[in-house]
Amino acid sequence: MVLIHMARVYWTGSYRAPRELNWIVGVIMLLCILLLSLTGYLLPWDNKAYFATQVTIKIGGLTPPPQLGALIREVLQGGAVVGPATLQRFFTIHVFLLPALIVLLMYVHFRFIRAHGISEPM
Repeated sequence: MVLIHMARVYWTGSYRAPRELNWIVGVIMLLCILLLSLTGYLLPWDNKAYFATQVTIKIGGLTPPPQLGALIREVLQGGAVVGPATLQRFFTIHVFLLPALIVLLMYVHFRFIRAHGISEPM
């Protein structure tokens, strides 16, 4: 539904001035939804989720510069190996942080719509 909505906004040109910030907020919400998928993958806590999360954390750890990648890996992993601390962090991100961020961004999104109005098709 998010992709359909964003496609409609793109095709109707609703991302143009003065609605650029609203488009950016929408893209950030799309990224939050993708992060929900990523963090929710570990929650079944099975072999498939375990090894997929190891790959995800290793990819995050390759972020340049190396110090930032190491920090991202440490924050996500929560220890030397993927374990209970990792599960707890992913659960907290998935259940508390990302939904709260999406609600906040939806509020901002709707406020922008109220301020600029609904755009007419081109």
